[in-house]
Amino acid sequence: LSGFAIICRQIQKIGMKLLVNHYWVEAENLLTLLNKIQNGILKKSNTIKGIVAKIYENIAAKNVLEILTGIYLDTSQKDHKIAGRILKNLGRRSIIFLLNRLMHSEDKIERFRLMGLIPQTGAAISPVFEECLRKNPPWYVVRNIVSMISELGDTSLFSLVEDCLRHPDIRVQQEVIVCIEKLGGVEMK
Repeated sequence: LSGFAIICRQIQKIGMKLLVNHYWVEAENLLTLLNKIQNGILKKSNTIKGIVAKIYENIAAKNVLEILTGIYLDTSQKDHKIAGRILKNLGRRSIIFLLNRLMHSEDKIERFRLMGLIPQTGAAISPVFEECLRKNPPWYVVRNIVSMISELGDTSLFSLVEDCLRHPDIRVQQEVIVCIEKLGGVEMK
């Protein structure tokens, strides 16, 4: 479509302005619509889906993710729930940002809140987890990822944690056993 690229850039600019200026409800409505296109709920061509994915990538800029994460983690703010919903809808960049924040956090409450949010981010999570585990992160990162995978309840993700049974740290091995129990119970050998 002629002019479609220009329209998409404008949508991206509008989305970023809404987020930076704290128009949370409007931003959530826009991102929900884009999410429906990207996930195939609203039937569009693959070209349009690809362009929507690029819009997502560009809207999820580091400064926007920092603002949203700060608001989400501060439960005294009235907008912390909507900030969490927006973070869930921002896709791969959001997942990577939240996972990095989790890795470097020294606050136990913050880590638990992030571990509750990250598994809710959708289908884009498993490739991010897989990529992170391939980089041989510290034991506590591996344990947190295994814990989040067990919360997802998706047995197809077992292959991601299977090698962690041979991890040198016993705490990771114990978390994998808990994960196996949650994913498949007695049927998982």
